[in-house]
Order: sequence, then structure tokens, then C-alpha cells
Amino acid sequence: MSQIFEIKNHIDFLNEILLESYKDYLKGENIISSRHAIVCAMMAYHIREWIWQCDPEAVKKLLLRLRKIREKQRNDDNFVECKFNEFINKNCPEFILMHDICNHSKHFKIVPKNVKDLCLREGSFGPGFKGSEYDTFDLVIITMNGHKLIFKDKIKQVISYWEKFFKDNL
Repeated sequence: MSQIFEIKNHIDFLNEILLESYKDYLKGENIISSRHAIVCAMMAYHIREWIWQCDPEAVKKLLLRLRKIREKQRNDDNFVECKFNEFINKNCPEFILMHDICNHSKHFKIVPKNVKDLCLREGSFGPGFKGSEYDTFDLVIITMNGHKLIFKDKIKQVISYWEKFFKDNL
């Protein structure tokens, strides 16, 4: 199969699926919607596979240019894909969080490697107080080492990474 509906390649996937999902997530109450957050995390994670499957030669050229692989390793697709994953994980650490959210949402019982919990956090004073500074809610990622990360900040970093990656490399 060479496409999914009208999505023909990684560029379509970025523009029509990932960026549109992110725009939907940012709209109003969607910012605290588990559904919208999970969809964004899944799309932000799976775009890596679309890049690899749609344009492995561009990936190979990038990794050769950055000296992550040698010319003689170029035809070993398993090795190159592994190096591509390492490159993405190193250059966008938040990508690993999206991986855990994506896999946990797919398999449910799989224990993520980096994420301990995902939850909705109310603002400091809860919903009884009025005013935007009090009525805040966030989707929170709690890492294995106890750090509390705000999902909207992490997904924004991943989206920004992919936009720059496409601009600079594809």
C-alpha cells in the first residue's frame, strides 16, 4: 500500500495529520482532553516511521553527512533505522515521552520506560476560584524519577522539532 486515503507520504502526514491534530489539540478545552493529547502523541511518534518508510535515502544521506553511519553501512536498513531512532531520541528527548504515551495507549498494560503516570492536574486553587490564573488545568506527565512535566509544553517541543527537521533535512 502506497498511501492511506489522501496521505501519500511523510510530508502529507506532517501537514495533514500531525500539524492538524496539534491545532485541534490547542483549541479551547481540547488542551486538557486526553483524546486530543493521545492523538497528538501518537502522530508525533509515528511520523518518524513515515519519514523512514517514505524517504530512507534522505535519512541515509542525513546520517552519512552527520557521520552517524559509514558508507559501507548504508545498505543495512536495520542498522540505519536503528541509528535514525538514536539520532531522533538524542536530538529530541521529548520524543521518548511520546513513544511511551503512544505505546501505553495502544497496549495499556505495557509498562512505559520513562513515564510513571499521566494525569489531569487542577490549578493551584482548584475550580472554586474564579479568574484565569486560578482556573488552570494541565495534563501532566510524571516521569519515573518523579519529575512533573506539562504535556502541552512537551508536545510543543516535539512539534517544533519535527517542523525544523523537515525544513532543514527533507
